Amino acid sequence: EWYRRFSEVRRGRLLAQDDEGADTNAWYDNARRLLAYTHRDLLVCCNLGEEAILVPEAAGASLLLSSDEAVCVDATPALNADSVAIWSVTKHSIPG
Repeated sequence: EWYRRFSEVRRGRLLAQDDEGADTNAWYDNARRLLAYTHRDLLVCCNLGEEAILVPEAAGASLLLSSDEAVCVDATPALNADSVAIWSVTKHSIPG
């Protein structure tokens, strides 16, 4: 189910924006086993580990979609093991 919603988010973003010149940054944090990338105002995080992790990169961002309904959106968001989340990070600083 969430794959369909992911496709809808992606399609809606592609139709609404011109991607020419849009930077994409990707990085892997080995300590957290976190694979992440940004494109325009999106932050996509994949927890490849076996434990929940904090995702301070998403602090202050709006959760758009996640593969796990238990994604914590507190002051410092958390992402459960083996899950993916997509945030909108407009006007937000992202490392990478």
